[in-house]
Parts: sequence; structure tokens; C-alpha cells
Amino acid sequence: MLPAGREGTRAPFVDLREFLALFLAPTLAVGLAVLVLGGRENLLVGAMFGTMLVGYRRLFYAVRTDKGIERRLTEVGDTPEENEWVRLSEALDELHDERYDPFLAILFAVVGFGAFALIPFIGNDLDLLGF
Repeated sequence: MLPAGREGTRAPFVDLREFLALFLAPTLAVGLAVLVLGGRENLLVGAMFGTMLVGYRRLFYAVRTDKGIERRLTEVGDTPEENEWVRLSEALDELHDERYDPFLAILFAVVGFGAFALIPFIGNDLDLLGF
């Protein structure tokens, strides 16, 4: 849906092609670099970078006009009817009870310190964890 007063039609296939290119190009480039250099890394780093690029690309949408393809900034509303993230935020605000915050902080601190304390016992051998 285009804002009133702006000519052109949406080009969803252009968006899809650009999403795929932004995701696959970094993934394949890292894969080829790993293949050439013989490292032990995997394609995860390239895939994460590609996912980040796709996330930035989602801020824009392609529009076909008389002058060619244009990129326009996606307009995001701040009311619950226009934005599903605002609806989710309001639903979670209703469920949140501040009485449990100190208990959660203590629980997360215990888990974090426990994981840190296990480092000397695990060392470089990750077979203990099944990796």
C-alpha cells in the first residue's frame, strides 16, 4: 500500500531478489574464503552478516515508477492497529509483574556465575557438552 499522493506500484519481486542477494552473497563469499583458506570456520558468520543486511533492507521497499525502480522508506505507525510490535509490547506490559524482577535477577546472576565457574573444568574439551 502506497501513501496517498505518491505515484508508482509496489515491486515485490525486486524486494525478494534483493533480499536473496543480500543474504546469499555474504554467505557464499565466506564459504569460498573458508574453502580457499582451509579454515575450520563455517558459513554461520556470513549468514549472520547476510541476515543483518536483509534486516536493514527491510526498512525500504521497491516501487516501480516511470523513471525506474525507486526505494522508499517504510513508514511504521506507532499505534497498535498499525504495528504488530506495538500490540505485542502492550500485551506483554499487561502480563509483566514487577514483583518477580528481583528473583529473576538473582536467578540470571546464579546461572551466569555458574557458567563462568565451569570454564576451568571444561577447558577446550567440549565433548562434555555434546559438541
